Amino acid sequence: MHPRNVISGFTLLYYNTRLRSGMDRMAPVGRMSVTNYMAQSIIGVTLFYGFGANLAVELSFLQCLLVGLVVYTVQILYSNWWMKRYYYGPVEWLWRVLTWFKPIAFRRK
Repeated sequence: MHPRNVISGFTLLYYNTRLRSGMDRMAPVGRMSVTNYMAQSIIGVTLFYGFGANLAVELSFLQCLLVGLVVYTVQILYSNWWMKRYYYGPVEWLWRVLTWFKPIAFRRK
């Protein structure tokens, strides 16, 4: 399947179905993508690698998938909570400050 078809399919789902409200809840995850990517990496390494909890050896593939889905669900909830209070994710804000060398508004009023 070509990526254009996948993108077109999601666009049609967004505009033509009731999935829009659910998909809107995932938008803050994208606005905090670097923060969430780093958090997923830290959580995943801590849970699944040998120097952490080593769950990759202990759990089945399905159980690992379920752990990943739980982590992603928590990230969706946290990202929605965060973006209601702040303009950027913490890592995105730090990146902007270090890029532009000037103060940037962080907290919503």
